[in-house]
Amino acid sequence: MDRPWSYVRDVAYPSFFHREMTPVWINCVLNALGQPTPSLMKPFRWCELGCGPGANLIINAATNPSGHFIGIDFNPEHIEQGRKKAAMAGLANLEFIECDFDKADGIASRNPFDFIVLHGLWSWIAPETRRSILVFIRRWLRPCGVLYLHHMTHPGMSSFAAGQHLLRRKGMQAGGPRPEQARSGRDFLAQLAQAGAGYFVIHPAEVTRLENARHLTDGHLTHEFMNPHWEPLHVADVMDELAGIGCRRLGSAVPIDNIDAASLPAGVLPLLADQDDPGTREALKDLARNQTERRDLYAMGGEPLTAAEHRALLWEQPFVRLPGAPVLGGLTFDTRIGPVEGEAAVFDPVLRALADGPRTIGMLAQHRAFAAAPGILNQALQMLSWAGCVHPLSSTRPPREASWALNRILAHEALKAGLPGHLAAPALGSGVPADLLGMAGALAILDAPASCEEETGQRMLRLLGKHGHRGAAELGQGCAAWQRNVLPLWRQFGALPPASVGL
Repeated sequence: MDRPWSYVRDVAYPSFFHREMTPVWINCVLNALGQPTPSLMKPFRWCELGCGPGANLIINAATNPSGHFIGIDFNPEHIEQGRKKAAMAGLANLEFIECDFDKADGIASRNPFDFIVLHGLWSWIAPETRRSILVFIRRWLRPCGVLYLHHMTHPGMSSFAAGQHLLRRKGMQAGGPRPEQARSGRDFLAQLAQAGAGYFVIHPAEVTRLENARHLTDGHLTHEFMNPHWEPLHVADVMDELAGIGCRRLGSAVPIDNIDAASLPAGVLPLLADQDDPGTREALKDLARNQTERRDLYAMGGEPLTAAEHRALLWEQPFVRLPGAPVLGGLTFDTRIGPVEGEAAVFDPVLRALADGPRTIGMLAQHRAFAAAPGILNQALQMLSWAGCVHPLSSTRPPREASWALNRILAHEALKAGLPGHLAAPALGSGVPADLLGMAGALAILDAPASCEEETGQRMLRLLGKHGHRGAAELGQGCAAWQRNVLPLWRQFGALPPASVGL
């Protein structure tokens, strides 16, 4: 029988990296909102509850050497994987702790944390476990420290509650290893959908959810749907719980969710203006967007920045263009409420300037387009960050060798598994997404950083072929395009060494 705190423990969770959990990203988003943040220029402490195999911990540790990173998880396989990878990469500024969350408050934390982060946990654990975590946060998040909290929310996940319950029940009745149970339950729901069950007729989005579930790995599928305490939560209730331990909500780690004009239907905005209660405002937004999940930021007390402090921090924040970003013109942003048009008059000068190299907001604000309304530039950069066109630069310039050592391991693992992932990028204080072509390119460069373009391309093809990815003509064109469009930026980000550097 499931214990009150029970959670899937016999199947490892896949390794995922989330940019929204990195200190650089969190600070940039909060500074854009006029909120104070922990300094990254001096030693800081960061803790992830439910760290899984440690992808966030390891990339953060490699790209933020002034931080000390702690991951807590109750799955011994996760902890073993994380420790092994950290040792292979030679990372000393992180530690993995195997511990149940109801005992986490008793561990030797020694010092409070500047950041506490949780992803894929809060909506999948029992209420008793959430209360234990609240005790941990109240005790170990320092004054003005930041909490990142991810959870499923109503109404976007409301309709799947019945489907998840039946999926898990049918899966358990089928028996066998837990991944087989998950697949059996998913397939049974798919049969119901094909048979025209009214649930799926009324909720066609759940048909799409089932189709997407077919592409999940066994570990992801099992953890996502087989936990006994799967539960979407009302944002106002979550805010009230956190207010009870002294945490105030600051905004979302998803930048577009902080821009009402870009993320809410226009007709809803007058109704929002009439709401004074913060919880009611956020609940209204969830309904307006049919929100499925939240990645919210809270602080342990504190006050917003003054106007002068806000401007000073904004003006110093640098941004850099990411691979694949357009270099001119307006943009169309694909949002939850449909396409949102970004005016060329706003986005064109930003994209053109960043195409020539990194720029601070203060430098970009010199353009006449923003002379009268610099706040528009702030919002434009947040939208471009959310869309994956630009990224904030780290305020520090950490050594790159640790990231190169880690990236060799990450690229090799990705090619072996046939799955995309992320590579550490110290100039960003974060990771960059990498498909299999990019992973092959990274490994080719790291094995022979001084090779010419042709040799690197040949090495990429050999690596891809070794792991079962063939089609020489097509891949050859892809390798050349990657070297032309992506490699220079990855070198700039510190993810890969300059051509003149040998390892």
